[in-house]
Amino acid sequence: MSENYEYINNNTEIKYTNTEYPDFYITVEVDGAEDADNKRKVKHIFHEKVAYYNPMQETMNICDKVWMEGQHVRSDYYSTAEESKELVNTLNTKFPGTNYQKYGKNLISKFNPKRKPYNNTSISWYSMEEIPDNLKEKYKCNYSKYMSWYGLKFDLTTNKVLLKAVVDIEDIIAEHYLKNIYMKLPRLDTRAVDGAFLAFLHYEDGRVSSYGDLYLRCSDIFIKEFCDLNNLKFPYDYSNKNIRDNVWIWGIVFDRITGEFKHVKAYERIYR
Repeated sequence: MSENYEYINNNTEIKYTNTEYPDFYITVEVDGAEDADNKRKVKHIFHEKVAYYNPMQETMNICDKVWMEGQHVRSDYYSTAEESKELVNTLNTKFPGTNYQKYGKNLISKFNPKRKPYNNTSISWYSMEEIPDNLKEKYKCNYSKYMSWYGLKFDLTTNKVLLKAVVDIEDIIAEHYLKNIYMKLPRLDTRAVDGAFLAFLHYEDGRVSSYGDLYLRCSDIFIKEFCDLNNLKFPYDYSNKNIRDNVWIWGIVFDRITGEFKHVKAYERIYR
């Protein structure tokens, strides 16, 4: 990979190109005297634009393939998909009392433990609504900026259930949880939009796991540079452009207590 910065139009604009995307470039106005600031601005706009280069499609027939540590670790389907029937039946049998197909775009999958804090084969289920008040109370959630979806992780061995609270990147409670790592979280320049949000795992007794997730939309180059900087394995074979062109969001797993980054995940959306 090689990149190039070029000042154009009497040095009023800066242009960025990268050989990983030979048919794509970004040009922005120069708004500072510092060369490093101008280069950071145009490159971060590039990271943002690449992330949204392939628009999302409105369809009920999708599969989100999740990649981590160079492996395909699980596949998420909408709860109404044919692949979801058995899992929905399992949830209705072992964990009754919830309408797991309330929203057509609820996501469900079965996965084996590939990282902490998961210990056993589990079912992951996401509901496309803010966490209901009864679950906020049960799991002792007191965030101020909830996103409009949440997750439950059902351990099929112990029958215990973890709540995955999804919140805005600027949630005050979240910032408190992240005091040992907040300033190290990779973010695009504030002039660009990375759509970042956070997720925290809550136990039934109210404890919050030390493991959290940062999700953001950006280019694969941004994530590759982050992985190299932090000695992390890229989630899939970096040379695979077919996967690259279908990744719609990235997840970064961290230990909020030690301040360490642990894993990087890529979510490859397949339209079927």
